[in-house]
Amino acid sequence: MEISNENKIWAPLNIPLRRRLQTLAAGFWIFLMIWGQSITVFTFISLLIWGTWPIRFLCLLYCAYMYLDKENIEKGGWSTGLKCFRDNAFFRLYREYFPINLVKTANLKSDTNYILAAFPHGILCCGIFGHFVSMSPKWQELFPGVAARVCTLASHFGVPIWRELMYAWGLIPASKAGIENLLTFKSVNKDGTTSNAAVIIVGGAQEALLARPKNYELFLNKRKGFVKLAIKTGAPLVPVFSFGEVDIFDQASNPVGSKVRRFQEAFKKLTGISPAFFFGRGFLQYAFGWVPYRTPVTVVVGAPIPVNRNLNPTTLEIDDLHSKFVTALTELFETHKSKYLLNGENITLKIS
Repeated sequence: MEISNENKIWAPLNIPLRRRLQTLAAGFWIFLMIWGQSITVFTFISLLIWGTWPIRFLCLLYCAYMYLDKENIEKGGWSTGLKCFRDNAFFRLYREYFPINLVKTANLKSDTNYILAAFPHGILCCGIFGHFVSMSPKWQELFPGVAARVCTLASHFGVPIWRELMYAWGLIPASKAGIENLLTFKSVNKDGTTSNAAVIIVGGAQEALLARPKNYELFLNKRKGFVKLAIKTGAPLVPVFSFGEVDIFDQASNPVGSKVRRFQEAFKKLTGISPAFFFGRGFLQYAFGWVPYRTPVTVVVGAPIPVNRNLNPTTLEIDDLHSKFVTALTELFETHKSKYLLNGENITLKIS
């Protein structure tokens, strides 16, 4: 974190322009993730109610388009997205801010589809978005021929205007049909890649409520749907761990049973989104704000776990593969924690 002592509150005036731009990019990204959907919904409804008749007519046409296009969401949307939205100066500045790095531990074949099961969720999955939503040159260099597609809540694709941004970023819904369609794809993507990797942030909203510095607690024991999908599609499981993800924000105290936690659980049950009360630094000061701390995030991609395909996997098969995955993920964490975490030897991984 950038706050090293109580006297260091305001950012120095002589900070290089590049670093200022990096901070702006990181802050804007967080703002977009928090308020983007609300802004697009408010804008669309305002145009629909108070706009001129031509604008209202266009809004109604767009609603019709959304309805007719709903099946395309499960089929992968705009394939791998739009290059100008996934590979640009904004994402480069965003990755440089922390910085976010990508580490390869094994090869991924360009003729095989994969499930990348990523942990931890953190507050807003900043590390995963940095390399997998953007078309990171590092990903393309380390894993040529493999297209990474991040899975997100299907409800995001029902938000006017916002859904087009999801398409442009190459996202797909985290639904059974959406992931199966991606993993059974056997052709060539429009960007030339020949295999797909579905990136699933398994812990989801529940895990976001556990995110706070040095607390590497994962919500995994009851999450077995991704394992079942791996068996049904024959896609090897790849453990992915983002070291530093939980250290880029602080979160208000919310122990189990507290009023804060009960509210968060109720809101998550209603919307699927966890309202984490988090904070970081500001644009010009280090005391408080929504900008994440400038703390390194290292995304380590583990070795794929082979999977025997079975369209009707048994409970025993699912439990056995889940156990192998937990072991592989734990080994990945223990092997690399001292390299990528400050005082990593004293940090333990908790799986609940």
